[in-house]
Amino acid sequence: MIKKLFTVILLSFSVHAQHEIQDDLLSLDSLLNLKINSASRYQQTSAQAPSSVSIITSEEILLAGYSTLDEVLNSVRGFYTSNDRNYSYLGNRGFSRPTDYNNRTLLLLNGNYLNEPVFGSSPTGTDFNIPLEIIDRIEVVRGPGSAVYGSNAMFAVINIVTKNSELLDRGSFTVSGDSRNTLSGSFYYGKRVSSEFNFFTGARYFYEPGEDLYYREYDAPETNFGIVKNLDFDKSGSFYLGAGISDLRINMIYTDRSKGVPTGAFEVNYNEMSYTIDRKLMLAAAYEKELSSSLSLSANFKFDYYYYFGAYPYTSVLQEEAKGTWLTPSAQLVYDLASNNRLIAGVEYVNILNADYIADLTTQENKFNDKPAGVVSFFVQDDYQVFSDFSILAGLRYDYNTDKKDFFSPRFSMIYNAGSESTIKFIYGRAFRAPSMYEMQYYDLQTNFIKNSDLIPEDISSAELVYEQKLSEMLFGSVSVYYNQINNLIDTKEDPVTGTLQFNNSSKVTASGAEAELTGRLGNNFSFRLNYSYQFANLDETGEWLTNSPIHILKAGITLPVSDIGQLSLEFLFDSKRKSVRNTLGEDAGVLSATFTSEQFWKYFRFAVKANNLLDAKYSYPGGFEHLQNFIEQNRRVIRFSLITEF
Repeated sequence: MIKKLFTVILLSFSVHAQHEIQDDLLSLDSLLNLKINSASRYQQTSAQAPSSVSIITSEEILLAGYSTLDEVLNSVRGFYTSNDRNYSYLGNRGFSRPTDYNNRTLLLLNGNYLNEPVFGSSPTGTDFNIPLEIIDRIEVVRGPGSAVYGSNAMFAVINIVTKNSELLDRGSFTVSGDSRNTLSGSFYYGKRVSSEFNFFTGARYFYEPGEDLYYREYDAPETNFGIVKNLDFDKSGSFYLGAGISDLRINMIYTDRSKGVPTGAFEVNYNEMSYTIDRKLMLAAAYEKELSSSLSLSANFKFDYYYYFGAYPYTSVLQEEAKGTWLTPSAQLVYDLASNNRLIAGVEYVNILNADYIADLTTQENKFNDKPAGVVSFFVQDDYQVFSDFSILAGLRYDYNTDKKDFFSPRFSMIYNAGSESTIKFIYGRAFRAPSMYEMQYYDLQTNFIKNSDLIPEDISSAELVYEQKLSEMLFGSVSVYYNQINNLIDTKEDPVTGTLQFNNSSKVTASGAEAELTGRLGNNFSFRLNYSYQFANLDETGEWLTNSPIHILKAGITLPVSDIGQLSLEFLFDSKRKSVRNTLGEDAGVLSATFTSEQFWKYFRFAVKANNLLDAKYSYPGGFEHLQNFIEQNRRVIRFSLITEF
């Protein structure tokens, strides 16, 4: 096996185009003083933000050898992932409904919403195959964010911030491969053309042929003894362009993916070709202007297009298609009423031009669409520094949907700076998620799925206490405890008598837990992080432990120099047992990965080697009701070799 992997490494090199490794990772002070924009829609440090915040920098992404967004987010305190070999799903603080398309987390790109209107999904896997080289940092803001962002921001807001083209005058190119015969290519280039114009662009292409897989649930002669061949392929690409023209910023991203579905999901004919296609286009223009020393204006206009296609083999092939097109104009004022009092107010309108779905089979046609619809929103927030060491923040947002659904989302926080190195936060907020068009209208005669057009928005009330402490010039620690209550949870329910499925507003769910993290920046590219999360989510009605919800999560990572030739990063991720949708219990999952990244050689080159799942651990994640498998096995050991060039 080792000989085979070594041969693959030699034959399938990769060029991982990333910026030059800094002499040191960001110092602890630099990291703590980074300005973020996603917590309150204006710049502030993580200590000033009314949330528990994590920041993942470009250097950390580089040295850990991450290749997809879900890999990055899986390293963050309190987060965990699932994958059904079609999509990747993100869990947070004990909550991840199997195959929910991440519709309870709001994903942003430079502050622009990426969730779409048909399923409400936020893409985190290869369906959003953004080249990670273009990312400057990822801001993870925990807790309800509807007070400033509206629907879907129930458990977290995640903002991907791209590199600033004004700081770049260089580029790079990538070709890559690994022991699963995966090939990819990417590039980025940034240029400051003049004081008034700059641009930054990047692209990535990814192809994975996939391996033959075995599922014991299908181990019978008529289903090829459980073996699927050549059906786990993944082909995706993306293109990004950012530009600055005086006070105007432009963002554009296009992503396209085709993914084979090897699991037999939705009771399709096993070992026959089943696949999905996802495409997304976002165009956004943002204008920012200081009107005076105390007043600033920002305005944004965004166009989005989303396309989905699925092919599912039954007696004939079911073709499933969804499209969405929407416009989002918004404006915001930031007004400093006094040196210790900042007020923000804004308005936003989401104009859904179309959101269509059709499933066409010889025996049925399931077609529905939303008439042109919209959501009008108003929000206001006041940040008042009562004393030099104590501040309060209060905010409220009102969202009105043209189908007569509306919601008020309040937020309140108190922040006490006990000295220059300690911060205590109390945070309360309420957030919501409007039911997606798919959840309200979907039905399927083939799988006995019944539609429910009477769904109402689900909501969450959350309280959290956070303590952050700078322990030394090199060490930073944080502890938080939280309590969440989810009302009118929208979830798939199976009738135990008839076997029919339907989206329903179920009873209340409560989730409580605690998180602790220690981060070290010891200089000379030596850093570490260690965090632990305890989380327990249960149905109020029965006290039953929620499915796909590990109680214990442990993450550890260390980066250290290897002589003067490069950097070695080790990462260990542990999730305790999870329960499947059919109440069977899985196993603990512990995965160790290692990455070596060299210093430059021959002036323009460096190389990196990453071993995902270094010890070849066998582990699985829960599937959904659409899967016969209760748990779906994940990839074993994968070796990736990289050669890095820059110009």
